[in-house]
Amino acid sequence: MATELDTSGKFDPFVDEHEALHFSLRDLRWLLEDRQSPEAVSQGLFEFSEHVKTHFVHEEETEGFFDSVVDQAPHLKSRADALVEEHAAMLQQLAQLARFAQQGDGSNDWWSRMNDEFERFWQTFCRHERSENDLVQEAFHHDIGSKD
Repeated sequence: MATELDTSGKFDPFVDEHEALHFSLRDLRWLLEDRQSPEAVSQGLFEFSEHVKTHFVHEEETEGFFDSVVDQAPHLKSRADALVEEHAAMLQQLAQLARFAQQGDGSNDWWSRMNDEFERFWQTFCRHERSENDLVQEAFHHDIGSKD
């Protein structure tokens, strides 16, 4: 039995956005690992937050990522809705990180907590992205049967 994923390039813009977001996350992690200034971390978080907001709008808008998935596989609507709800929680988590960064004093305790909180966000974000990828796979995975 052969299978294939046929999305006809429909999700290329979302894949590109996901890659760009992961590059931005990597850059933020470098800022933290190199212990750049709290101001640099705050600025990086602000820019990343704006990028994430735009990305979430693209996913949620009419004919966006989630509409395409649900159009293809209506039975996945509740999972898609749950992922959309996660967007608000992640934006709130980013806002808290940004506030903490703005109040940064550059102490070892601050850097340690900032790294911990950022790592928590990183894990949440990556889990969310994997769940979106799984949703697409499930929606567009077609059993094309045996060729024999």
